[in-house]
Amino acid sequence: MTIGGYSSSALFFAPARLKQRVLFALIYSAGLRIGEVCNLKISDIDSDRMQIRVVKSKGNHDRYVVLSHYILQGLRKYIKSSKPKVYLLNGKVKGEPLGKSAVQQSFRLAVKKASPVTFSFLLFLNEI
Repeated sequence: MTIGGYSSSALFFAPARLKQRVLFALIYSAGLRIGEVCNLKISDIDSDRMQIRVVKSKGNHDRYVVLSHYILQGLRKYIKSSKPKVYLLNGKVKGEPLGKSAVQQSFRLAVKKASPVTFSFLLFLNEI
């Protein structure tokens, strides 16, 4: 897949931090919205059934999405190194969720690092 004429795989390798690489891969592979990925808890990952439970999704409904083996490997590495308490992706304070603006900022930085960015693509990012 290409985004703005550039390969989307470049976005997954642009961030230096494992947390951000796992975050982008999770959003892309499971089709999660930013708010959904920020509110994922460790207990929402079901590695036996290879599913992710998304609680109070759009329309206040719960849903399940597929968890790929590749993402599970990345999640295990991330959990082992960061040791999150409640939320899968910690915010500034352990035990609190990652903020939506932090995800958006990480994505913007990854796009800049991966490729030249056009003004129209930056406008697109503001709508995510």
